[in-house]
Amino acid sequence: MRPRAPRVIAACVAGLVATAVWEGLASAQPPDPALLARLAKQSDGFDALYKRATFKMQEVLDELDGDGKVASHKVAASHVVVQGDARHEIVDRCTKDGEDCTAKEQEEAREHEAKKKDDSEKLRSPFDTAEQPNYVFDQKEVDKTDASRVKIAFTPKNPDKHSVEGSAWVDTNTGTVISASVRMVKTPTFVDWVHVAVELAATTPLGPALSRMTIEGQGGFWFIVHKHFRVEITFSDYHL
Repeated sequence: MRPRAPRVIAACVAGLVATAVWEGLASAQPPDPALLARLAKQSDGFDALYKRATFKMQEVLDELDGDGKVASHKVAASHVVVQGDARHEIVDRCTKDGEDCTAKEQEEAREHEAKKKDDSEKLRSPFDTAEQPNYVFDQKEVDKTDASRVKIAFTPKNPDKHSVEGSAWVDTNTGTVISASVRMVKTPTFVDWVHVAVELAATTPLGPALSRMTIEGQGGFWFIVHKHFRVEITFSDYHL
């Protein structure tokens, strides 16, 4: 996803769609094992969904100065197509600070796709069947207006570059994640911090899907100078 530095981070968090800023683990009761099993089923199914689905994306990137004011503003629209086993992001239009940059962004998207080799750097959802044994889960809260919605916090037992810590609101009736907020435990080189929040309000024949993702972080090197960035991506028009 665009632009270049956030694209690298967004690629990392692509595997995060079923996860969720860290609140620490106070005393709380463990979640129902049956609920965790249902969440694992949903999380495991995301790979199938995103391998088969086409969808649209609208991205807004703001680079912020030291006072938190917007120094640069980029807006881009794109769509994802599936061709056999391959998925391609097609940039439809892009502007930066009011100037058209579509051609440049299309070229950078093609270069990024050509360099993409595997998912070895991707964050992994703590709700995945294979990942759940690596995490500690606690049910922290019940929605006061809807007792079927609970907040589950998670923290890795042995953090690595694939780990996140955070919390997620889940629906105990459907066994699905509603929204989540996380931070990367071990950030990529030259990245100071990254926080990610997701909402799963889109519907598909295979279940809930990403509707909105926000990524905020700070780092250097990729940015030439030390920069603070904020990205908001909305997802729509899913087709299988």
